[in-house]
Amino acid sequence: MVDALHSMGVTVMNAARDGSRPIHWAASKNQLAAVERLLALGCPVDIQANDLSGAIHRAAYEGHVDMIQLLVKKGAQVRGFGAGL
Repeated sequence: MVDALHSMGVTVMNAARDGSRPIHWAASKNQLAAVERLLALGCPVDIQANDLSGAIHRAAYEGHVDMIQLLVKKGAQVRGFGAGL
C-alpha cells in the first residue's frame, strides 16, 4: 500500500489537517511493515503532528508494544508531549 501511494505522488510528508502523517496512522494501527517502509522512504521517525505527538505516542496510546519497540530501535525519542513537556 505504501509503495502504491508513493508511486501516485503521495509522499511520506503528506499531512492531514491535524498535522498527522502516514507514519502516525500506521503506528496507531500497528502496521509494522508500513512503518518500516515509510522510514525507508525518508520519513523522520520523530515527526510530530500539530498536537506534538509522534508515531511512538500514537502506538503507546493504542497499546502496541511491538510498534513502540520498532520505533525505539529506529531512533524514536521516548518522551512526553504537549504543553510543558
